[in-house]
Amino acid sequence: MHNSRSITSLNEENTINTTLGLIIVALAAVFYCYEYLLRVAPSVMVNDLMLHYQINDFQLSSLTAYYYYIYAPMQLPVGLLVDRYGPKMLMVIACLSCAIGAYLFVCSDVLLIAKIGRFLVGFGSAFAFVGVLKLATMFLPKEYFPVVSGVTMALGQIGAMLGDVLLTSMINYDGWQMTSIHAAVFGLGLTLALAVAFRFAKQRATEAMQQEPTNMQEVFSRFRDLSCNLDLWKASAIGCLLWVPIVVFAEYLGIDYLKAAYGFTPEQAAYANAMIFIGMACGGPVVTSMSNYVQSRLLPIKIGSLISAVCICVVLYCQHLPTEILYLALFLTGLSTSTQVIVFPISEELANKASAGTAIAMTNMIVMVSGIIFQPLTGFLLNMTNSAVIATHSIEDYHFAFAYVPVMVLSAFFVAMVTKETHPAHNKSEQEAAICN
Repeated sequence: MHNSRSITSLNEENTINTTLGLIIVALAAVFYCYEYLLRVAPSVMVNDLMLHYQINDFQLSSLTAYYYYIYAPMQLPVGLLVDRYGPKMLMVIACLSCAIGAYLFVCSDVLLIAKIGRFLVGFGSAFAFVGVLKLATMFLPKEYFPVVSGVTMALGQIGAMLGDVLLTSMINYDGWQMTSIHAAVFGLGLTLALAVAFRFAKQRATEAMQQEPTNMQEVFSRFRDLSCNLDLWKASAIGCLLWVPIVVFAEYLGIDYLKAAYGFTPEQAAYANAMIFIGMACGGPVVTSMSNYVQSRLLPIKIGSLISAVCICVVLYCQHLPTEILYLALFLTGLSTSTQVIVFPISEELANKASAGTAIAMTNMIVMVSGIIFQPLTGFLLNMTNSAVIATHSIEDYHFAFAYVPVMVLSAFFVAMVTKETHPAHNKSEQEAAICN
């Protein structure tokens, strides 16, 4: 009888701990949703930004890429920091940085101030995704991790969708500068909410951190081991290549292309472009669950990369599509590209638990290098066709600038072909086969 009560008490405690963990992870995921909204915000302000700061396509692409200039290289320090100190206070500071950056981005007519604002948004955003996933490893059972990865990605895409649709409506109502200021105010409120939530969870966080390394030397040693893992580099490269259509089309020039190619109004183009993010939001939880069901990390990635390459070609090069078919092609582009999220469970499975934050951060850094390379490259290619401020571009101009995108996506398939399968069931089967032999 006593044992039965003890078991019941333990089960209740585990349920409470899991519920608390879910609340903490959910609130952190809202921050990721918010930072993603800020990430894509310039895509609905292209003409306003070019006119306000008197810049051309290449200069605009460089301005928006300031987010990635700090976001990508910060991933390694972020991973080391969350592994050493935990994500709690770091995420509070990060959210505050995003809010301040959103304000500075539009508060003056000095381009340097806008760059600093974009830089601060990128700095704060660097902590969001890694922080959510690290919290999941700290507060939730291990089997939750792949699903948390997918759901978190889905929330990010909801943030991107709001960045397209909601911000477009707000800009029409209140102007582009006031819209960004409203976003900054929301960020301040979210910062306060995070601070309160993590204060409440202080004791649980302390318990969870007892397994963390006690000195930075150990953390750097783990990073050195991870940096020598070729399969981790391959998985990261897959994520980078699959992210190209998102960072170049969905986050940057997709709305302008749809306006030029289909004569859409800004609102219509925003809704159409949002279909990519809706596809990714739907795909995130589905592909991670499918990966567990088929007991393979790489199979969904291979299938997704092929479908994504076909769909982005349809969007770019099949002219005069019916609106319904265009929406479907955009949705499927996002849905198939969402297989990119599986590279994060792969990274987590290639590392031990104490190094999970560093492994995820390293992967995320390489994925986000796509923004540093391909946004300015696309702006440069487009600028080659017309270098004027607020230039009017033809469909052929956009085709020229986007021509490399399907090639990058298809390359992810070939990298996946030579990458190690990491699903636990696959590894278990290999171990059993080795024992039998």
